[in-house]
Amino acid sequence: MALARSVLVLWGVDDILVDTRGPGGALPGAARALAALSREPGLVQSVVTRDLRQVVGGKLAALDLDRYLDLAVGAYGEDGGLVAVALRRAAASYGQVFDQDNTFVIGASSHDVDAALTAGAQAIGVSSRGEPSHQLRDMGAVTTWFDLTDTAAFVAFLVPQGRPTGG
Repeated sequence: MALARSVLVLWGVDDILVDTRGPGGALPGAARALAALSREPGLVQSVVTRDLRQVVGGKLAALDLDRYLDLAVGAYGEDGGLVAVALRRAAASYGQVFDQDNTFVIGASSHDVDAALTAGAQAIGVSSRGEPSHQLRDMGAVTTWFDLTDTAAFVAFLVPQGRPTGG
């Protein structure tokens, strides 16, 4: 019997996890979604962002969100081709291939969707602080949410009954 493959979830930081347009802090549902997914065996979470690694680490630590993420496999402003870099780092760290079948990039813009698809990952759009849902779907997002407040639905999509996880 073959070992099950892990699932890699790559989060955008600004306007997905961190509120950069309002009073600051974590966006509604972000901490709950990260926490719930962190309890799923075989699911790896990290980030892809144009911010520098040190800046991102500070933002996430200040909100206590860093504890749910493997920041070592993320990709940052000092890296080129962010999603591809994160896929390579995750593969090296976890000893398996991450691709369209088991990798999701969560973003708020058509640029995020395009970056995911170009690197061979699936895109999930979150439209509360970004572009409208229909625009993200038209660009190729496999699904969209307005925000992250429906934790159960979000987790069910990423880890549906029967999807192999763990290993």
